[in-house]
Amino acid sequence: MVPKSEGLIALTSGAYQERSTIGNVLIAENIFEEINPQETDPAAPTLFVPREGKRLLSSPPFPGQGRGIFTMSNGQLYAAVGPQLFHIDNNWQWNLLGAISNLLTPVSMSDNGVTAVLVDGTPNGYTVVLATNAFANLVDSTGTFLGSRRVDYSDTFLAFATPGTNQWEVTLSDTVTFNALVTANKDSTPDPIQTFAFNIRQMWLLGTQGTEVWYLAGSTPFPYQEWPNVFIPYGCAAPYSLVRSDVTLFWISQNLQGQPIALQTDGYNVKAISTRALEYEWNGYATVADCIGGTFQQAGHTFIVFNFPSADKTWVYDLSTKQWHRRTWTDSNGVAHRDKAGFFAAVSPSGGYPATIVGQDWATGQLYALDPKIYQDNGQPIVIRRSFPHVMADMRLITHTAFVADFETGGIVAQGEEIAIASGFSRGFSTGFGPLTAQIFNPNAPQLCMRVSRNGGASFGNYRLKGLVSSGNYRSMMRWRGLGMGRDMVYELLWSYNGPSALQGAYVETVPHGA
Repeated sequence: MVPKSEGLIALTSGAYQERSTIGNVLIAENIFEEINPQETDPAAPTLFVPREGKRLLSSPPFPGQGRGIFTMSNGQLYAAVGPQLFHIDNNWQWNLLGAISNLLTPVSMSDNGVTAVLVDGTPNGYTVVLATNAFANLVDSTGTFLGSRRVDYSDTFLAFATPGTNQWEVTLSDTVTFNALVTANKDSTPDPIQTFAFNIRQMWLLGTQGTEVWYLAGSTPFPYQEWPNVFIPYGCAAPYSLVRSDVTLFWISQNLQGQPIALQTDGYNVKAISTRALEYEWNGYATVADCIGGTFQQAGHTFIVFNFPSADKTWVYDLSTKQWHRRTWTDSNGVAHRDKAGFFAAVSPSGGYPATIVGQDWATGQLYALDPKIYQDNGQPIVIRRSFPHVMADMRLITHTAFVADFETGGIVAQGEEIAIASGFSRGFSTGFGPLTAQIFNPNAPQLCMRVSRNGGASFGNYRLKGLVSSGNYRSMMRWRGLGMGRDMVYELLWSYNGPSALQGAYVETVPHGA
């Protein structure tokens, strides 16, 4: 009798789906990794938990495309929706401040402690007096300010870059006034400035082909000078992708020889954070130039979010684990799209708000609380998908007698919520989720789905459904039997549950054969 063996299929990385299925076919969708500390003698090296859900905070009085949300230095929250700028008070009420350009592109906003400035890539700018919320068009009689995609602040100066040129300028100290002599040019290469940001009180100017670093020298008339021996041969492929998190910048980049990659600053240099699998995927998008970057921190994880509007995809880099995952929002027809939250801001009691992370809907301008204890996207189910590494034994045939997911069970669901989740699954998912069985979910118990590929991930069978067990039975078996035979087996789990869930790998029972 051939003995059975049982082994842990550990999950030790995020998403990594290579161009060929004989390589990795690792999908991590709406779920991210937490590393179990080795000194705690964990049962598995990692734990995967679902991303946070969205609870509606407030809707704008005039719905329109979300273009950005910002917490100013006084702790107050501002939001751009369509052609309008609003102040959001601590009761989540919208107060219209004024009209801005009628574009679809993101805006940028920063302040010097007294006055905030908003720019939108047009020749116009707009000011808001923080003490009164008085709104006005930015007026510059010197002709220095000619518009900017971005505004940033450091050391009493507000900085701007004229679109389509290599010129940048700063205001006079502690004001929103200009001097025609207080300008400079990025000149080590002739490419125009795509975007810029202060980082650790130094200015990073990102062109289309290369990047320069400037420092505050206190010189006259222009207070900044270029670091003489620092030049980064990587530019910016997507001007709205640039984000700053802590003391690091992140953006979608390219150089003269290459194609899009994600970079982060590393001292006075840069390093790639994107994987080869992701770079191959991004190269297949019609464009990455419209990528919009964002960032927020929650429960010890700092997420760098890249939304690709044309491709309808969201990819997220987790600084705590240095792993990637994809985020989706599932519409009422069961179709997966990029995540609903396109822009992010943190508010706190210092500004009179309850402490929360706020996300702005890119389609409607609505504001959501991003909450790990919410398990839906404003009432829509969050569909979670996680695939496993190849299970092989020197390409020999193996009979798989059982697959056991180390999955949190025994949860409690609010009355009536199960039906909404069930109806979402019964419709099926037309983008990337493959066929579901015709079996309908039991409306009284949300279920976990498993499917298996016997040819290394090239094709999969239908999902097989298993109901989560009753409340309180947290370590019950989630086992599937009768899985068949193969030389290269790949498993995938899919679920949507209005309650807490977690995945800590899986175990597979096998009977090896001789050939």
